[in-house]
Amino acid sequence: MKILKNQLKVALLSLFVFSFSLVLITSCEEDGTKVDSLVGTYAFTSATLAEDLMYEQELVLPEGTDVTLIVGGGMFGSTPCDNVLNSAVELRKSNEIYFVCIGEANELKAGTWSIDDDRTTLTLNLSPPAVPEALALLVTNLVEGTTNFTGTIANLPVSTELFQLPAGGVLLLSINIQFNKLSL
Repeated sequence: MKILKNQLKVALLSLFVFSFSLVLITSCEEDGTKVDSLVGTYAFTSATLAEDLMYEQELVLPEGTDVTLIVGGGMFGSTPCDNVLNSAVELRKSNEIYFVCIGEANELKAGTWSIDDDRTTLTLNLSPPAVPEALALLVTNLVEGTTNFTGTIANLPVSTELFQLPAGGVLLLSINIQFNKLSL
């Protein structure tokens, strides 16, 4: 009788361990697909010029200049946030990009994202109404950290007015960017 009780305990313990293992395995993967490490909500934290900014063959700003406020203002100018300081970018597991507002219920679908096989280029396909017209931004030299990602965006179109230059023109910036992952 004592042997039977011990065998029953071992069988129940084995069943518990097996069931717990299944729960762990299925909670790590949804529908058999692994969630990309880039999925998450990010705050835009910095942008510096990756090369000299020129206008009509004149130097406007040298390489390395901090343009965080200019780029951030342009990027988040179309967010639906009541307070622009709450603006963030969410890369969803559905490969959609949303402009979201931390602490607010507002959000705006901004497009889609994808990552290349060697994980060095992140493509951000932005679309209206988040931007006036469809725009594909390539973040090259991508470096993923556990709490951020960095990279370079070449040919980011911005208005000349942002640099107090004649209105109506467009400058193409080459910038180094950083986004920090938010823990929500």
